[in-house]
Amino acid sequence: MAGTAVSGIQATREILQFAPNTRILILTMYDFALREAVDAGARGFVLKYNIDRYLLPAIETLARGGTFFPTGAMRNPGWKLAA
Repeated sequence: MAGTAVSGIQATREILQFAPNTRILILTMYDFALREAVDAGARGFVLKYNIDRYLLPAIETLARGGTFFPTGAMRNPGWKLAA
């Protein structure tokens, strides 16, 4: 989705209100959006500069019902993803 990270986060919330089983993968340039993506219900997160390395594994993981959050995207050691 073109635009700011916030618009993608808001779209995630809205999609999940109507289709709660949807597996949403956030593709963004903004690493600061990770926490917001998780809070909004995204099942995966890929930074655009890592697209070659992580996009296909992320899609495959979500398709199998998993979550995909590469540790390189989590630069802030002060928080962890909820289990």
